[in-house]
Amino acid sequence: MPQDFQNALVVGGAGFIGAHLCEYLLDHNRHVICIDDYVTGHEENIDHLLARPGFTMVRHDITTPFDLKTMAGTKRAKAIYEGIHEIYHCALTDSPQWYVHHPIETLNTGIAGTKNVLDVATQYRAKVLFLSDLRVYGMLPQEGYTPSEDYVGVLNHLDPLNYYAYAKRTAEAMVVAYAKNYSLSYAIARVGTVYGPGMYLDDGRIVPHLIASALANKPLQIPRALEKGAFCFISDVVNGLEKVMASENSGIYNINHTAVYTYKELAEKIIALTKSTSKIEWLADEAVNDPVQKAWELHNDIGNIYKVKEETGWFPVVLLDEGLKKTIDFMKTLRGVKHIARR
Repeated sequence: MPQDFQNALVVGGAGFIGAHLCEYLLDHNRHVICIDDYVTGHEENIDHLLARPGFTMVRHDITTPFDLKTMAGTKRAKAIYEGIHEIYHCALTDSPQWYVHHPIETLNTGIAGTKNVLDVATQYRAKVLFLSDLRVYGMLPQEGYTPSEDYVGVLNHLDPLNYYAYAKRTAEAMVVAYAKNYSLSYAIARVGTVYGPGMYLDDGRIVPHLIASALANKPLQIPRALEKGAFCFISDVVNGLEKVMASENSGIYNINHTAVYTYKELAEKIIALTKSTSKIEWLADEAVNDPVQKAWELHNDIGNIYKVKEETGWFPVVLLDEGLKKTIDFMKTLRGVKHIARR
């Protein structure tokens, strides 16, 4: 780690991953400016950071161009005048509870929002890390295939359930175009299924959904199309993002867990850890009418992580039982409290 403090901008810093990232960076020699519009992020995620030296929160919708030097709330941030060294672009939630119901906002954040973030990166000559998703790979050539970063994949761009993945794809293209045109350093992190404390009862992603059902002793409904997955704890993901940013290389990296479980095993672990009376309820294809559940079926969450291991030394270390217990303990405190889904 660098000995001198560096200045980081975290876009979408009040979301699930963004808030954990802000805290990690503050603990590791960074001054942090956090930008969020609180549409899918929430102030509660960063409340504990607001009083920390070196942390600045700015409320702004990134689909509108912005200049850090003139924004309300940044005047006291020394980072603005010292220069921004790192930009983490974490905007655009991966919760289908949000994106399947807000297709235009999803695409606009991926396109216009990413362009505006890259304009700021160009101004400061900062390295950009774009938080992407393994869903950009789309259809895989065969069952059990774990795509490497050079796999192109196929996506139907007219399927509303793919708008999120296409927003990420377009944003990736924008990052690479800016990097080539303006000689920017960049990294693209394609992340699989992430879970951990900070996820809420009505989050909309499958792990917190199953936990919330178990806590309520309701059936754990799983589409039959969901067979196996890899589930990466938030601390592992954040550590991976920082290692990718710290690398001298520019490029694309898969970040996900290597331990693969069936969804039956996942559900059974959740039932056991919550001491729930819930039963597993498998949904046949024709019974899956909820677009959120249909979106789960499109989630590729297992990618080849050889590249990130070789170039940065990153490897996930948190076991599923340990991570689930911490997530369940957090979600137990939220029973009866409703929150919007957040990234």
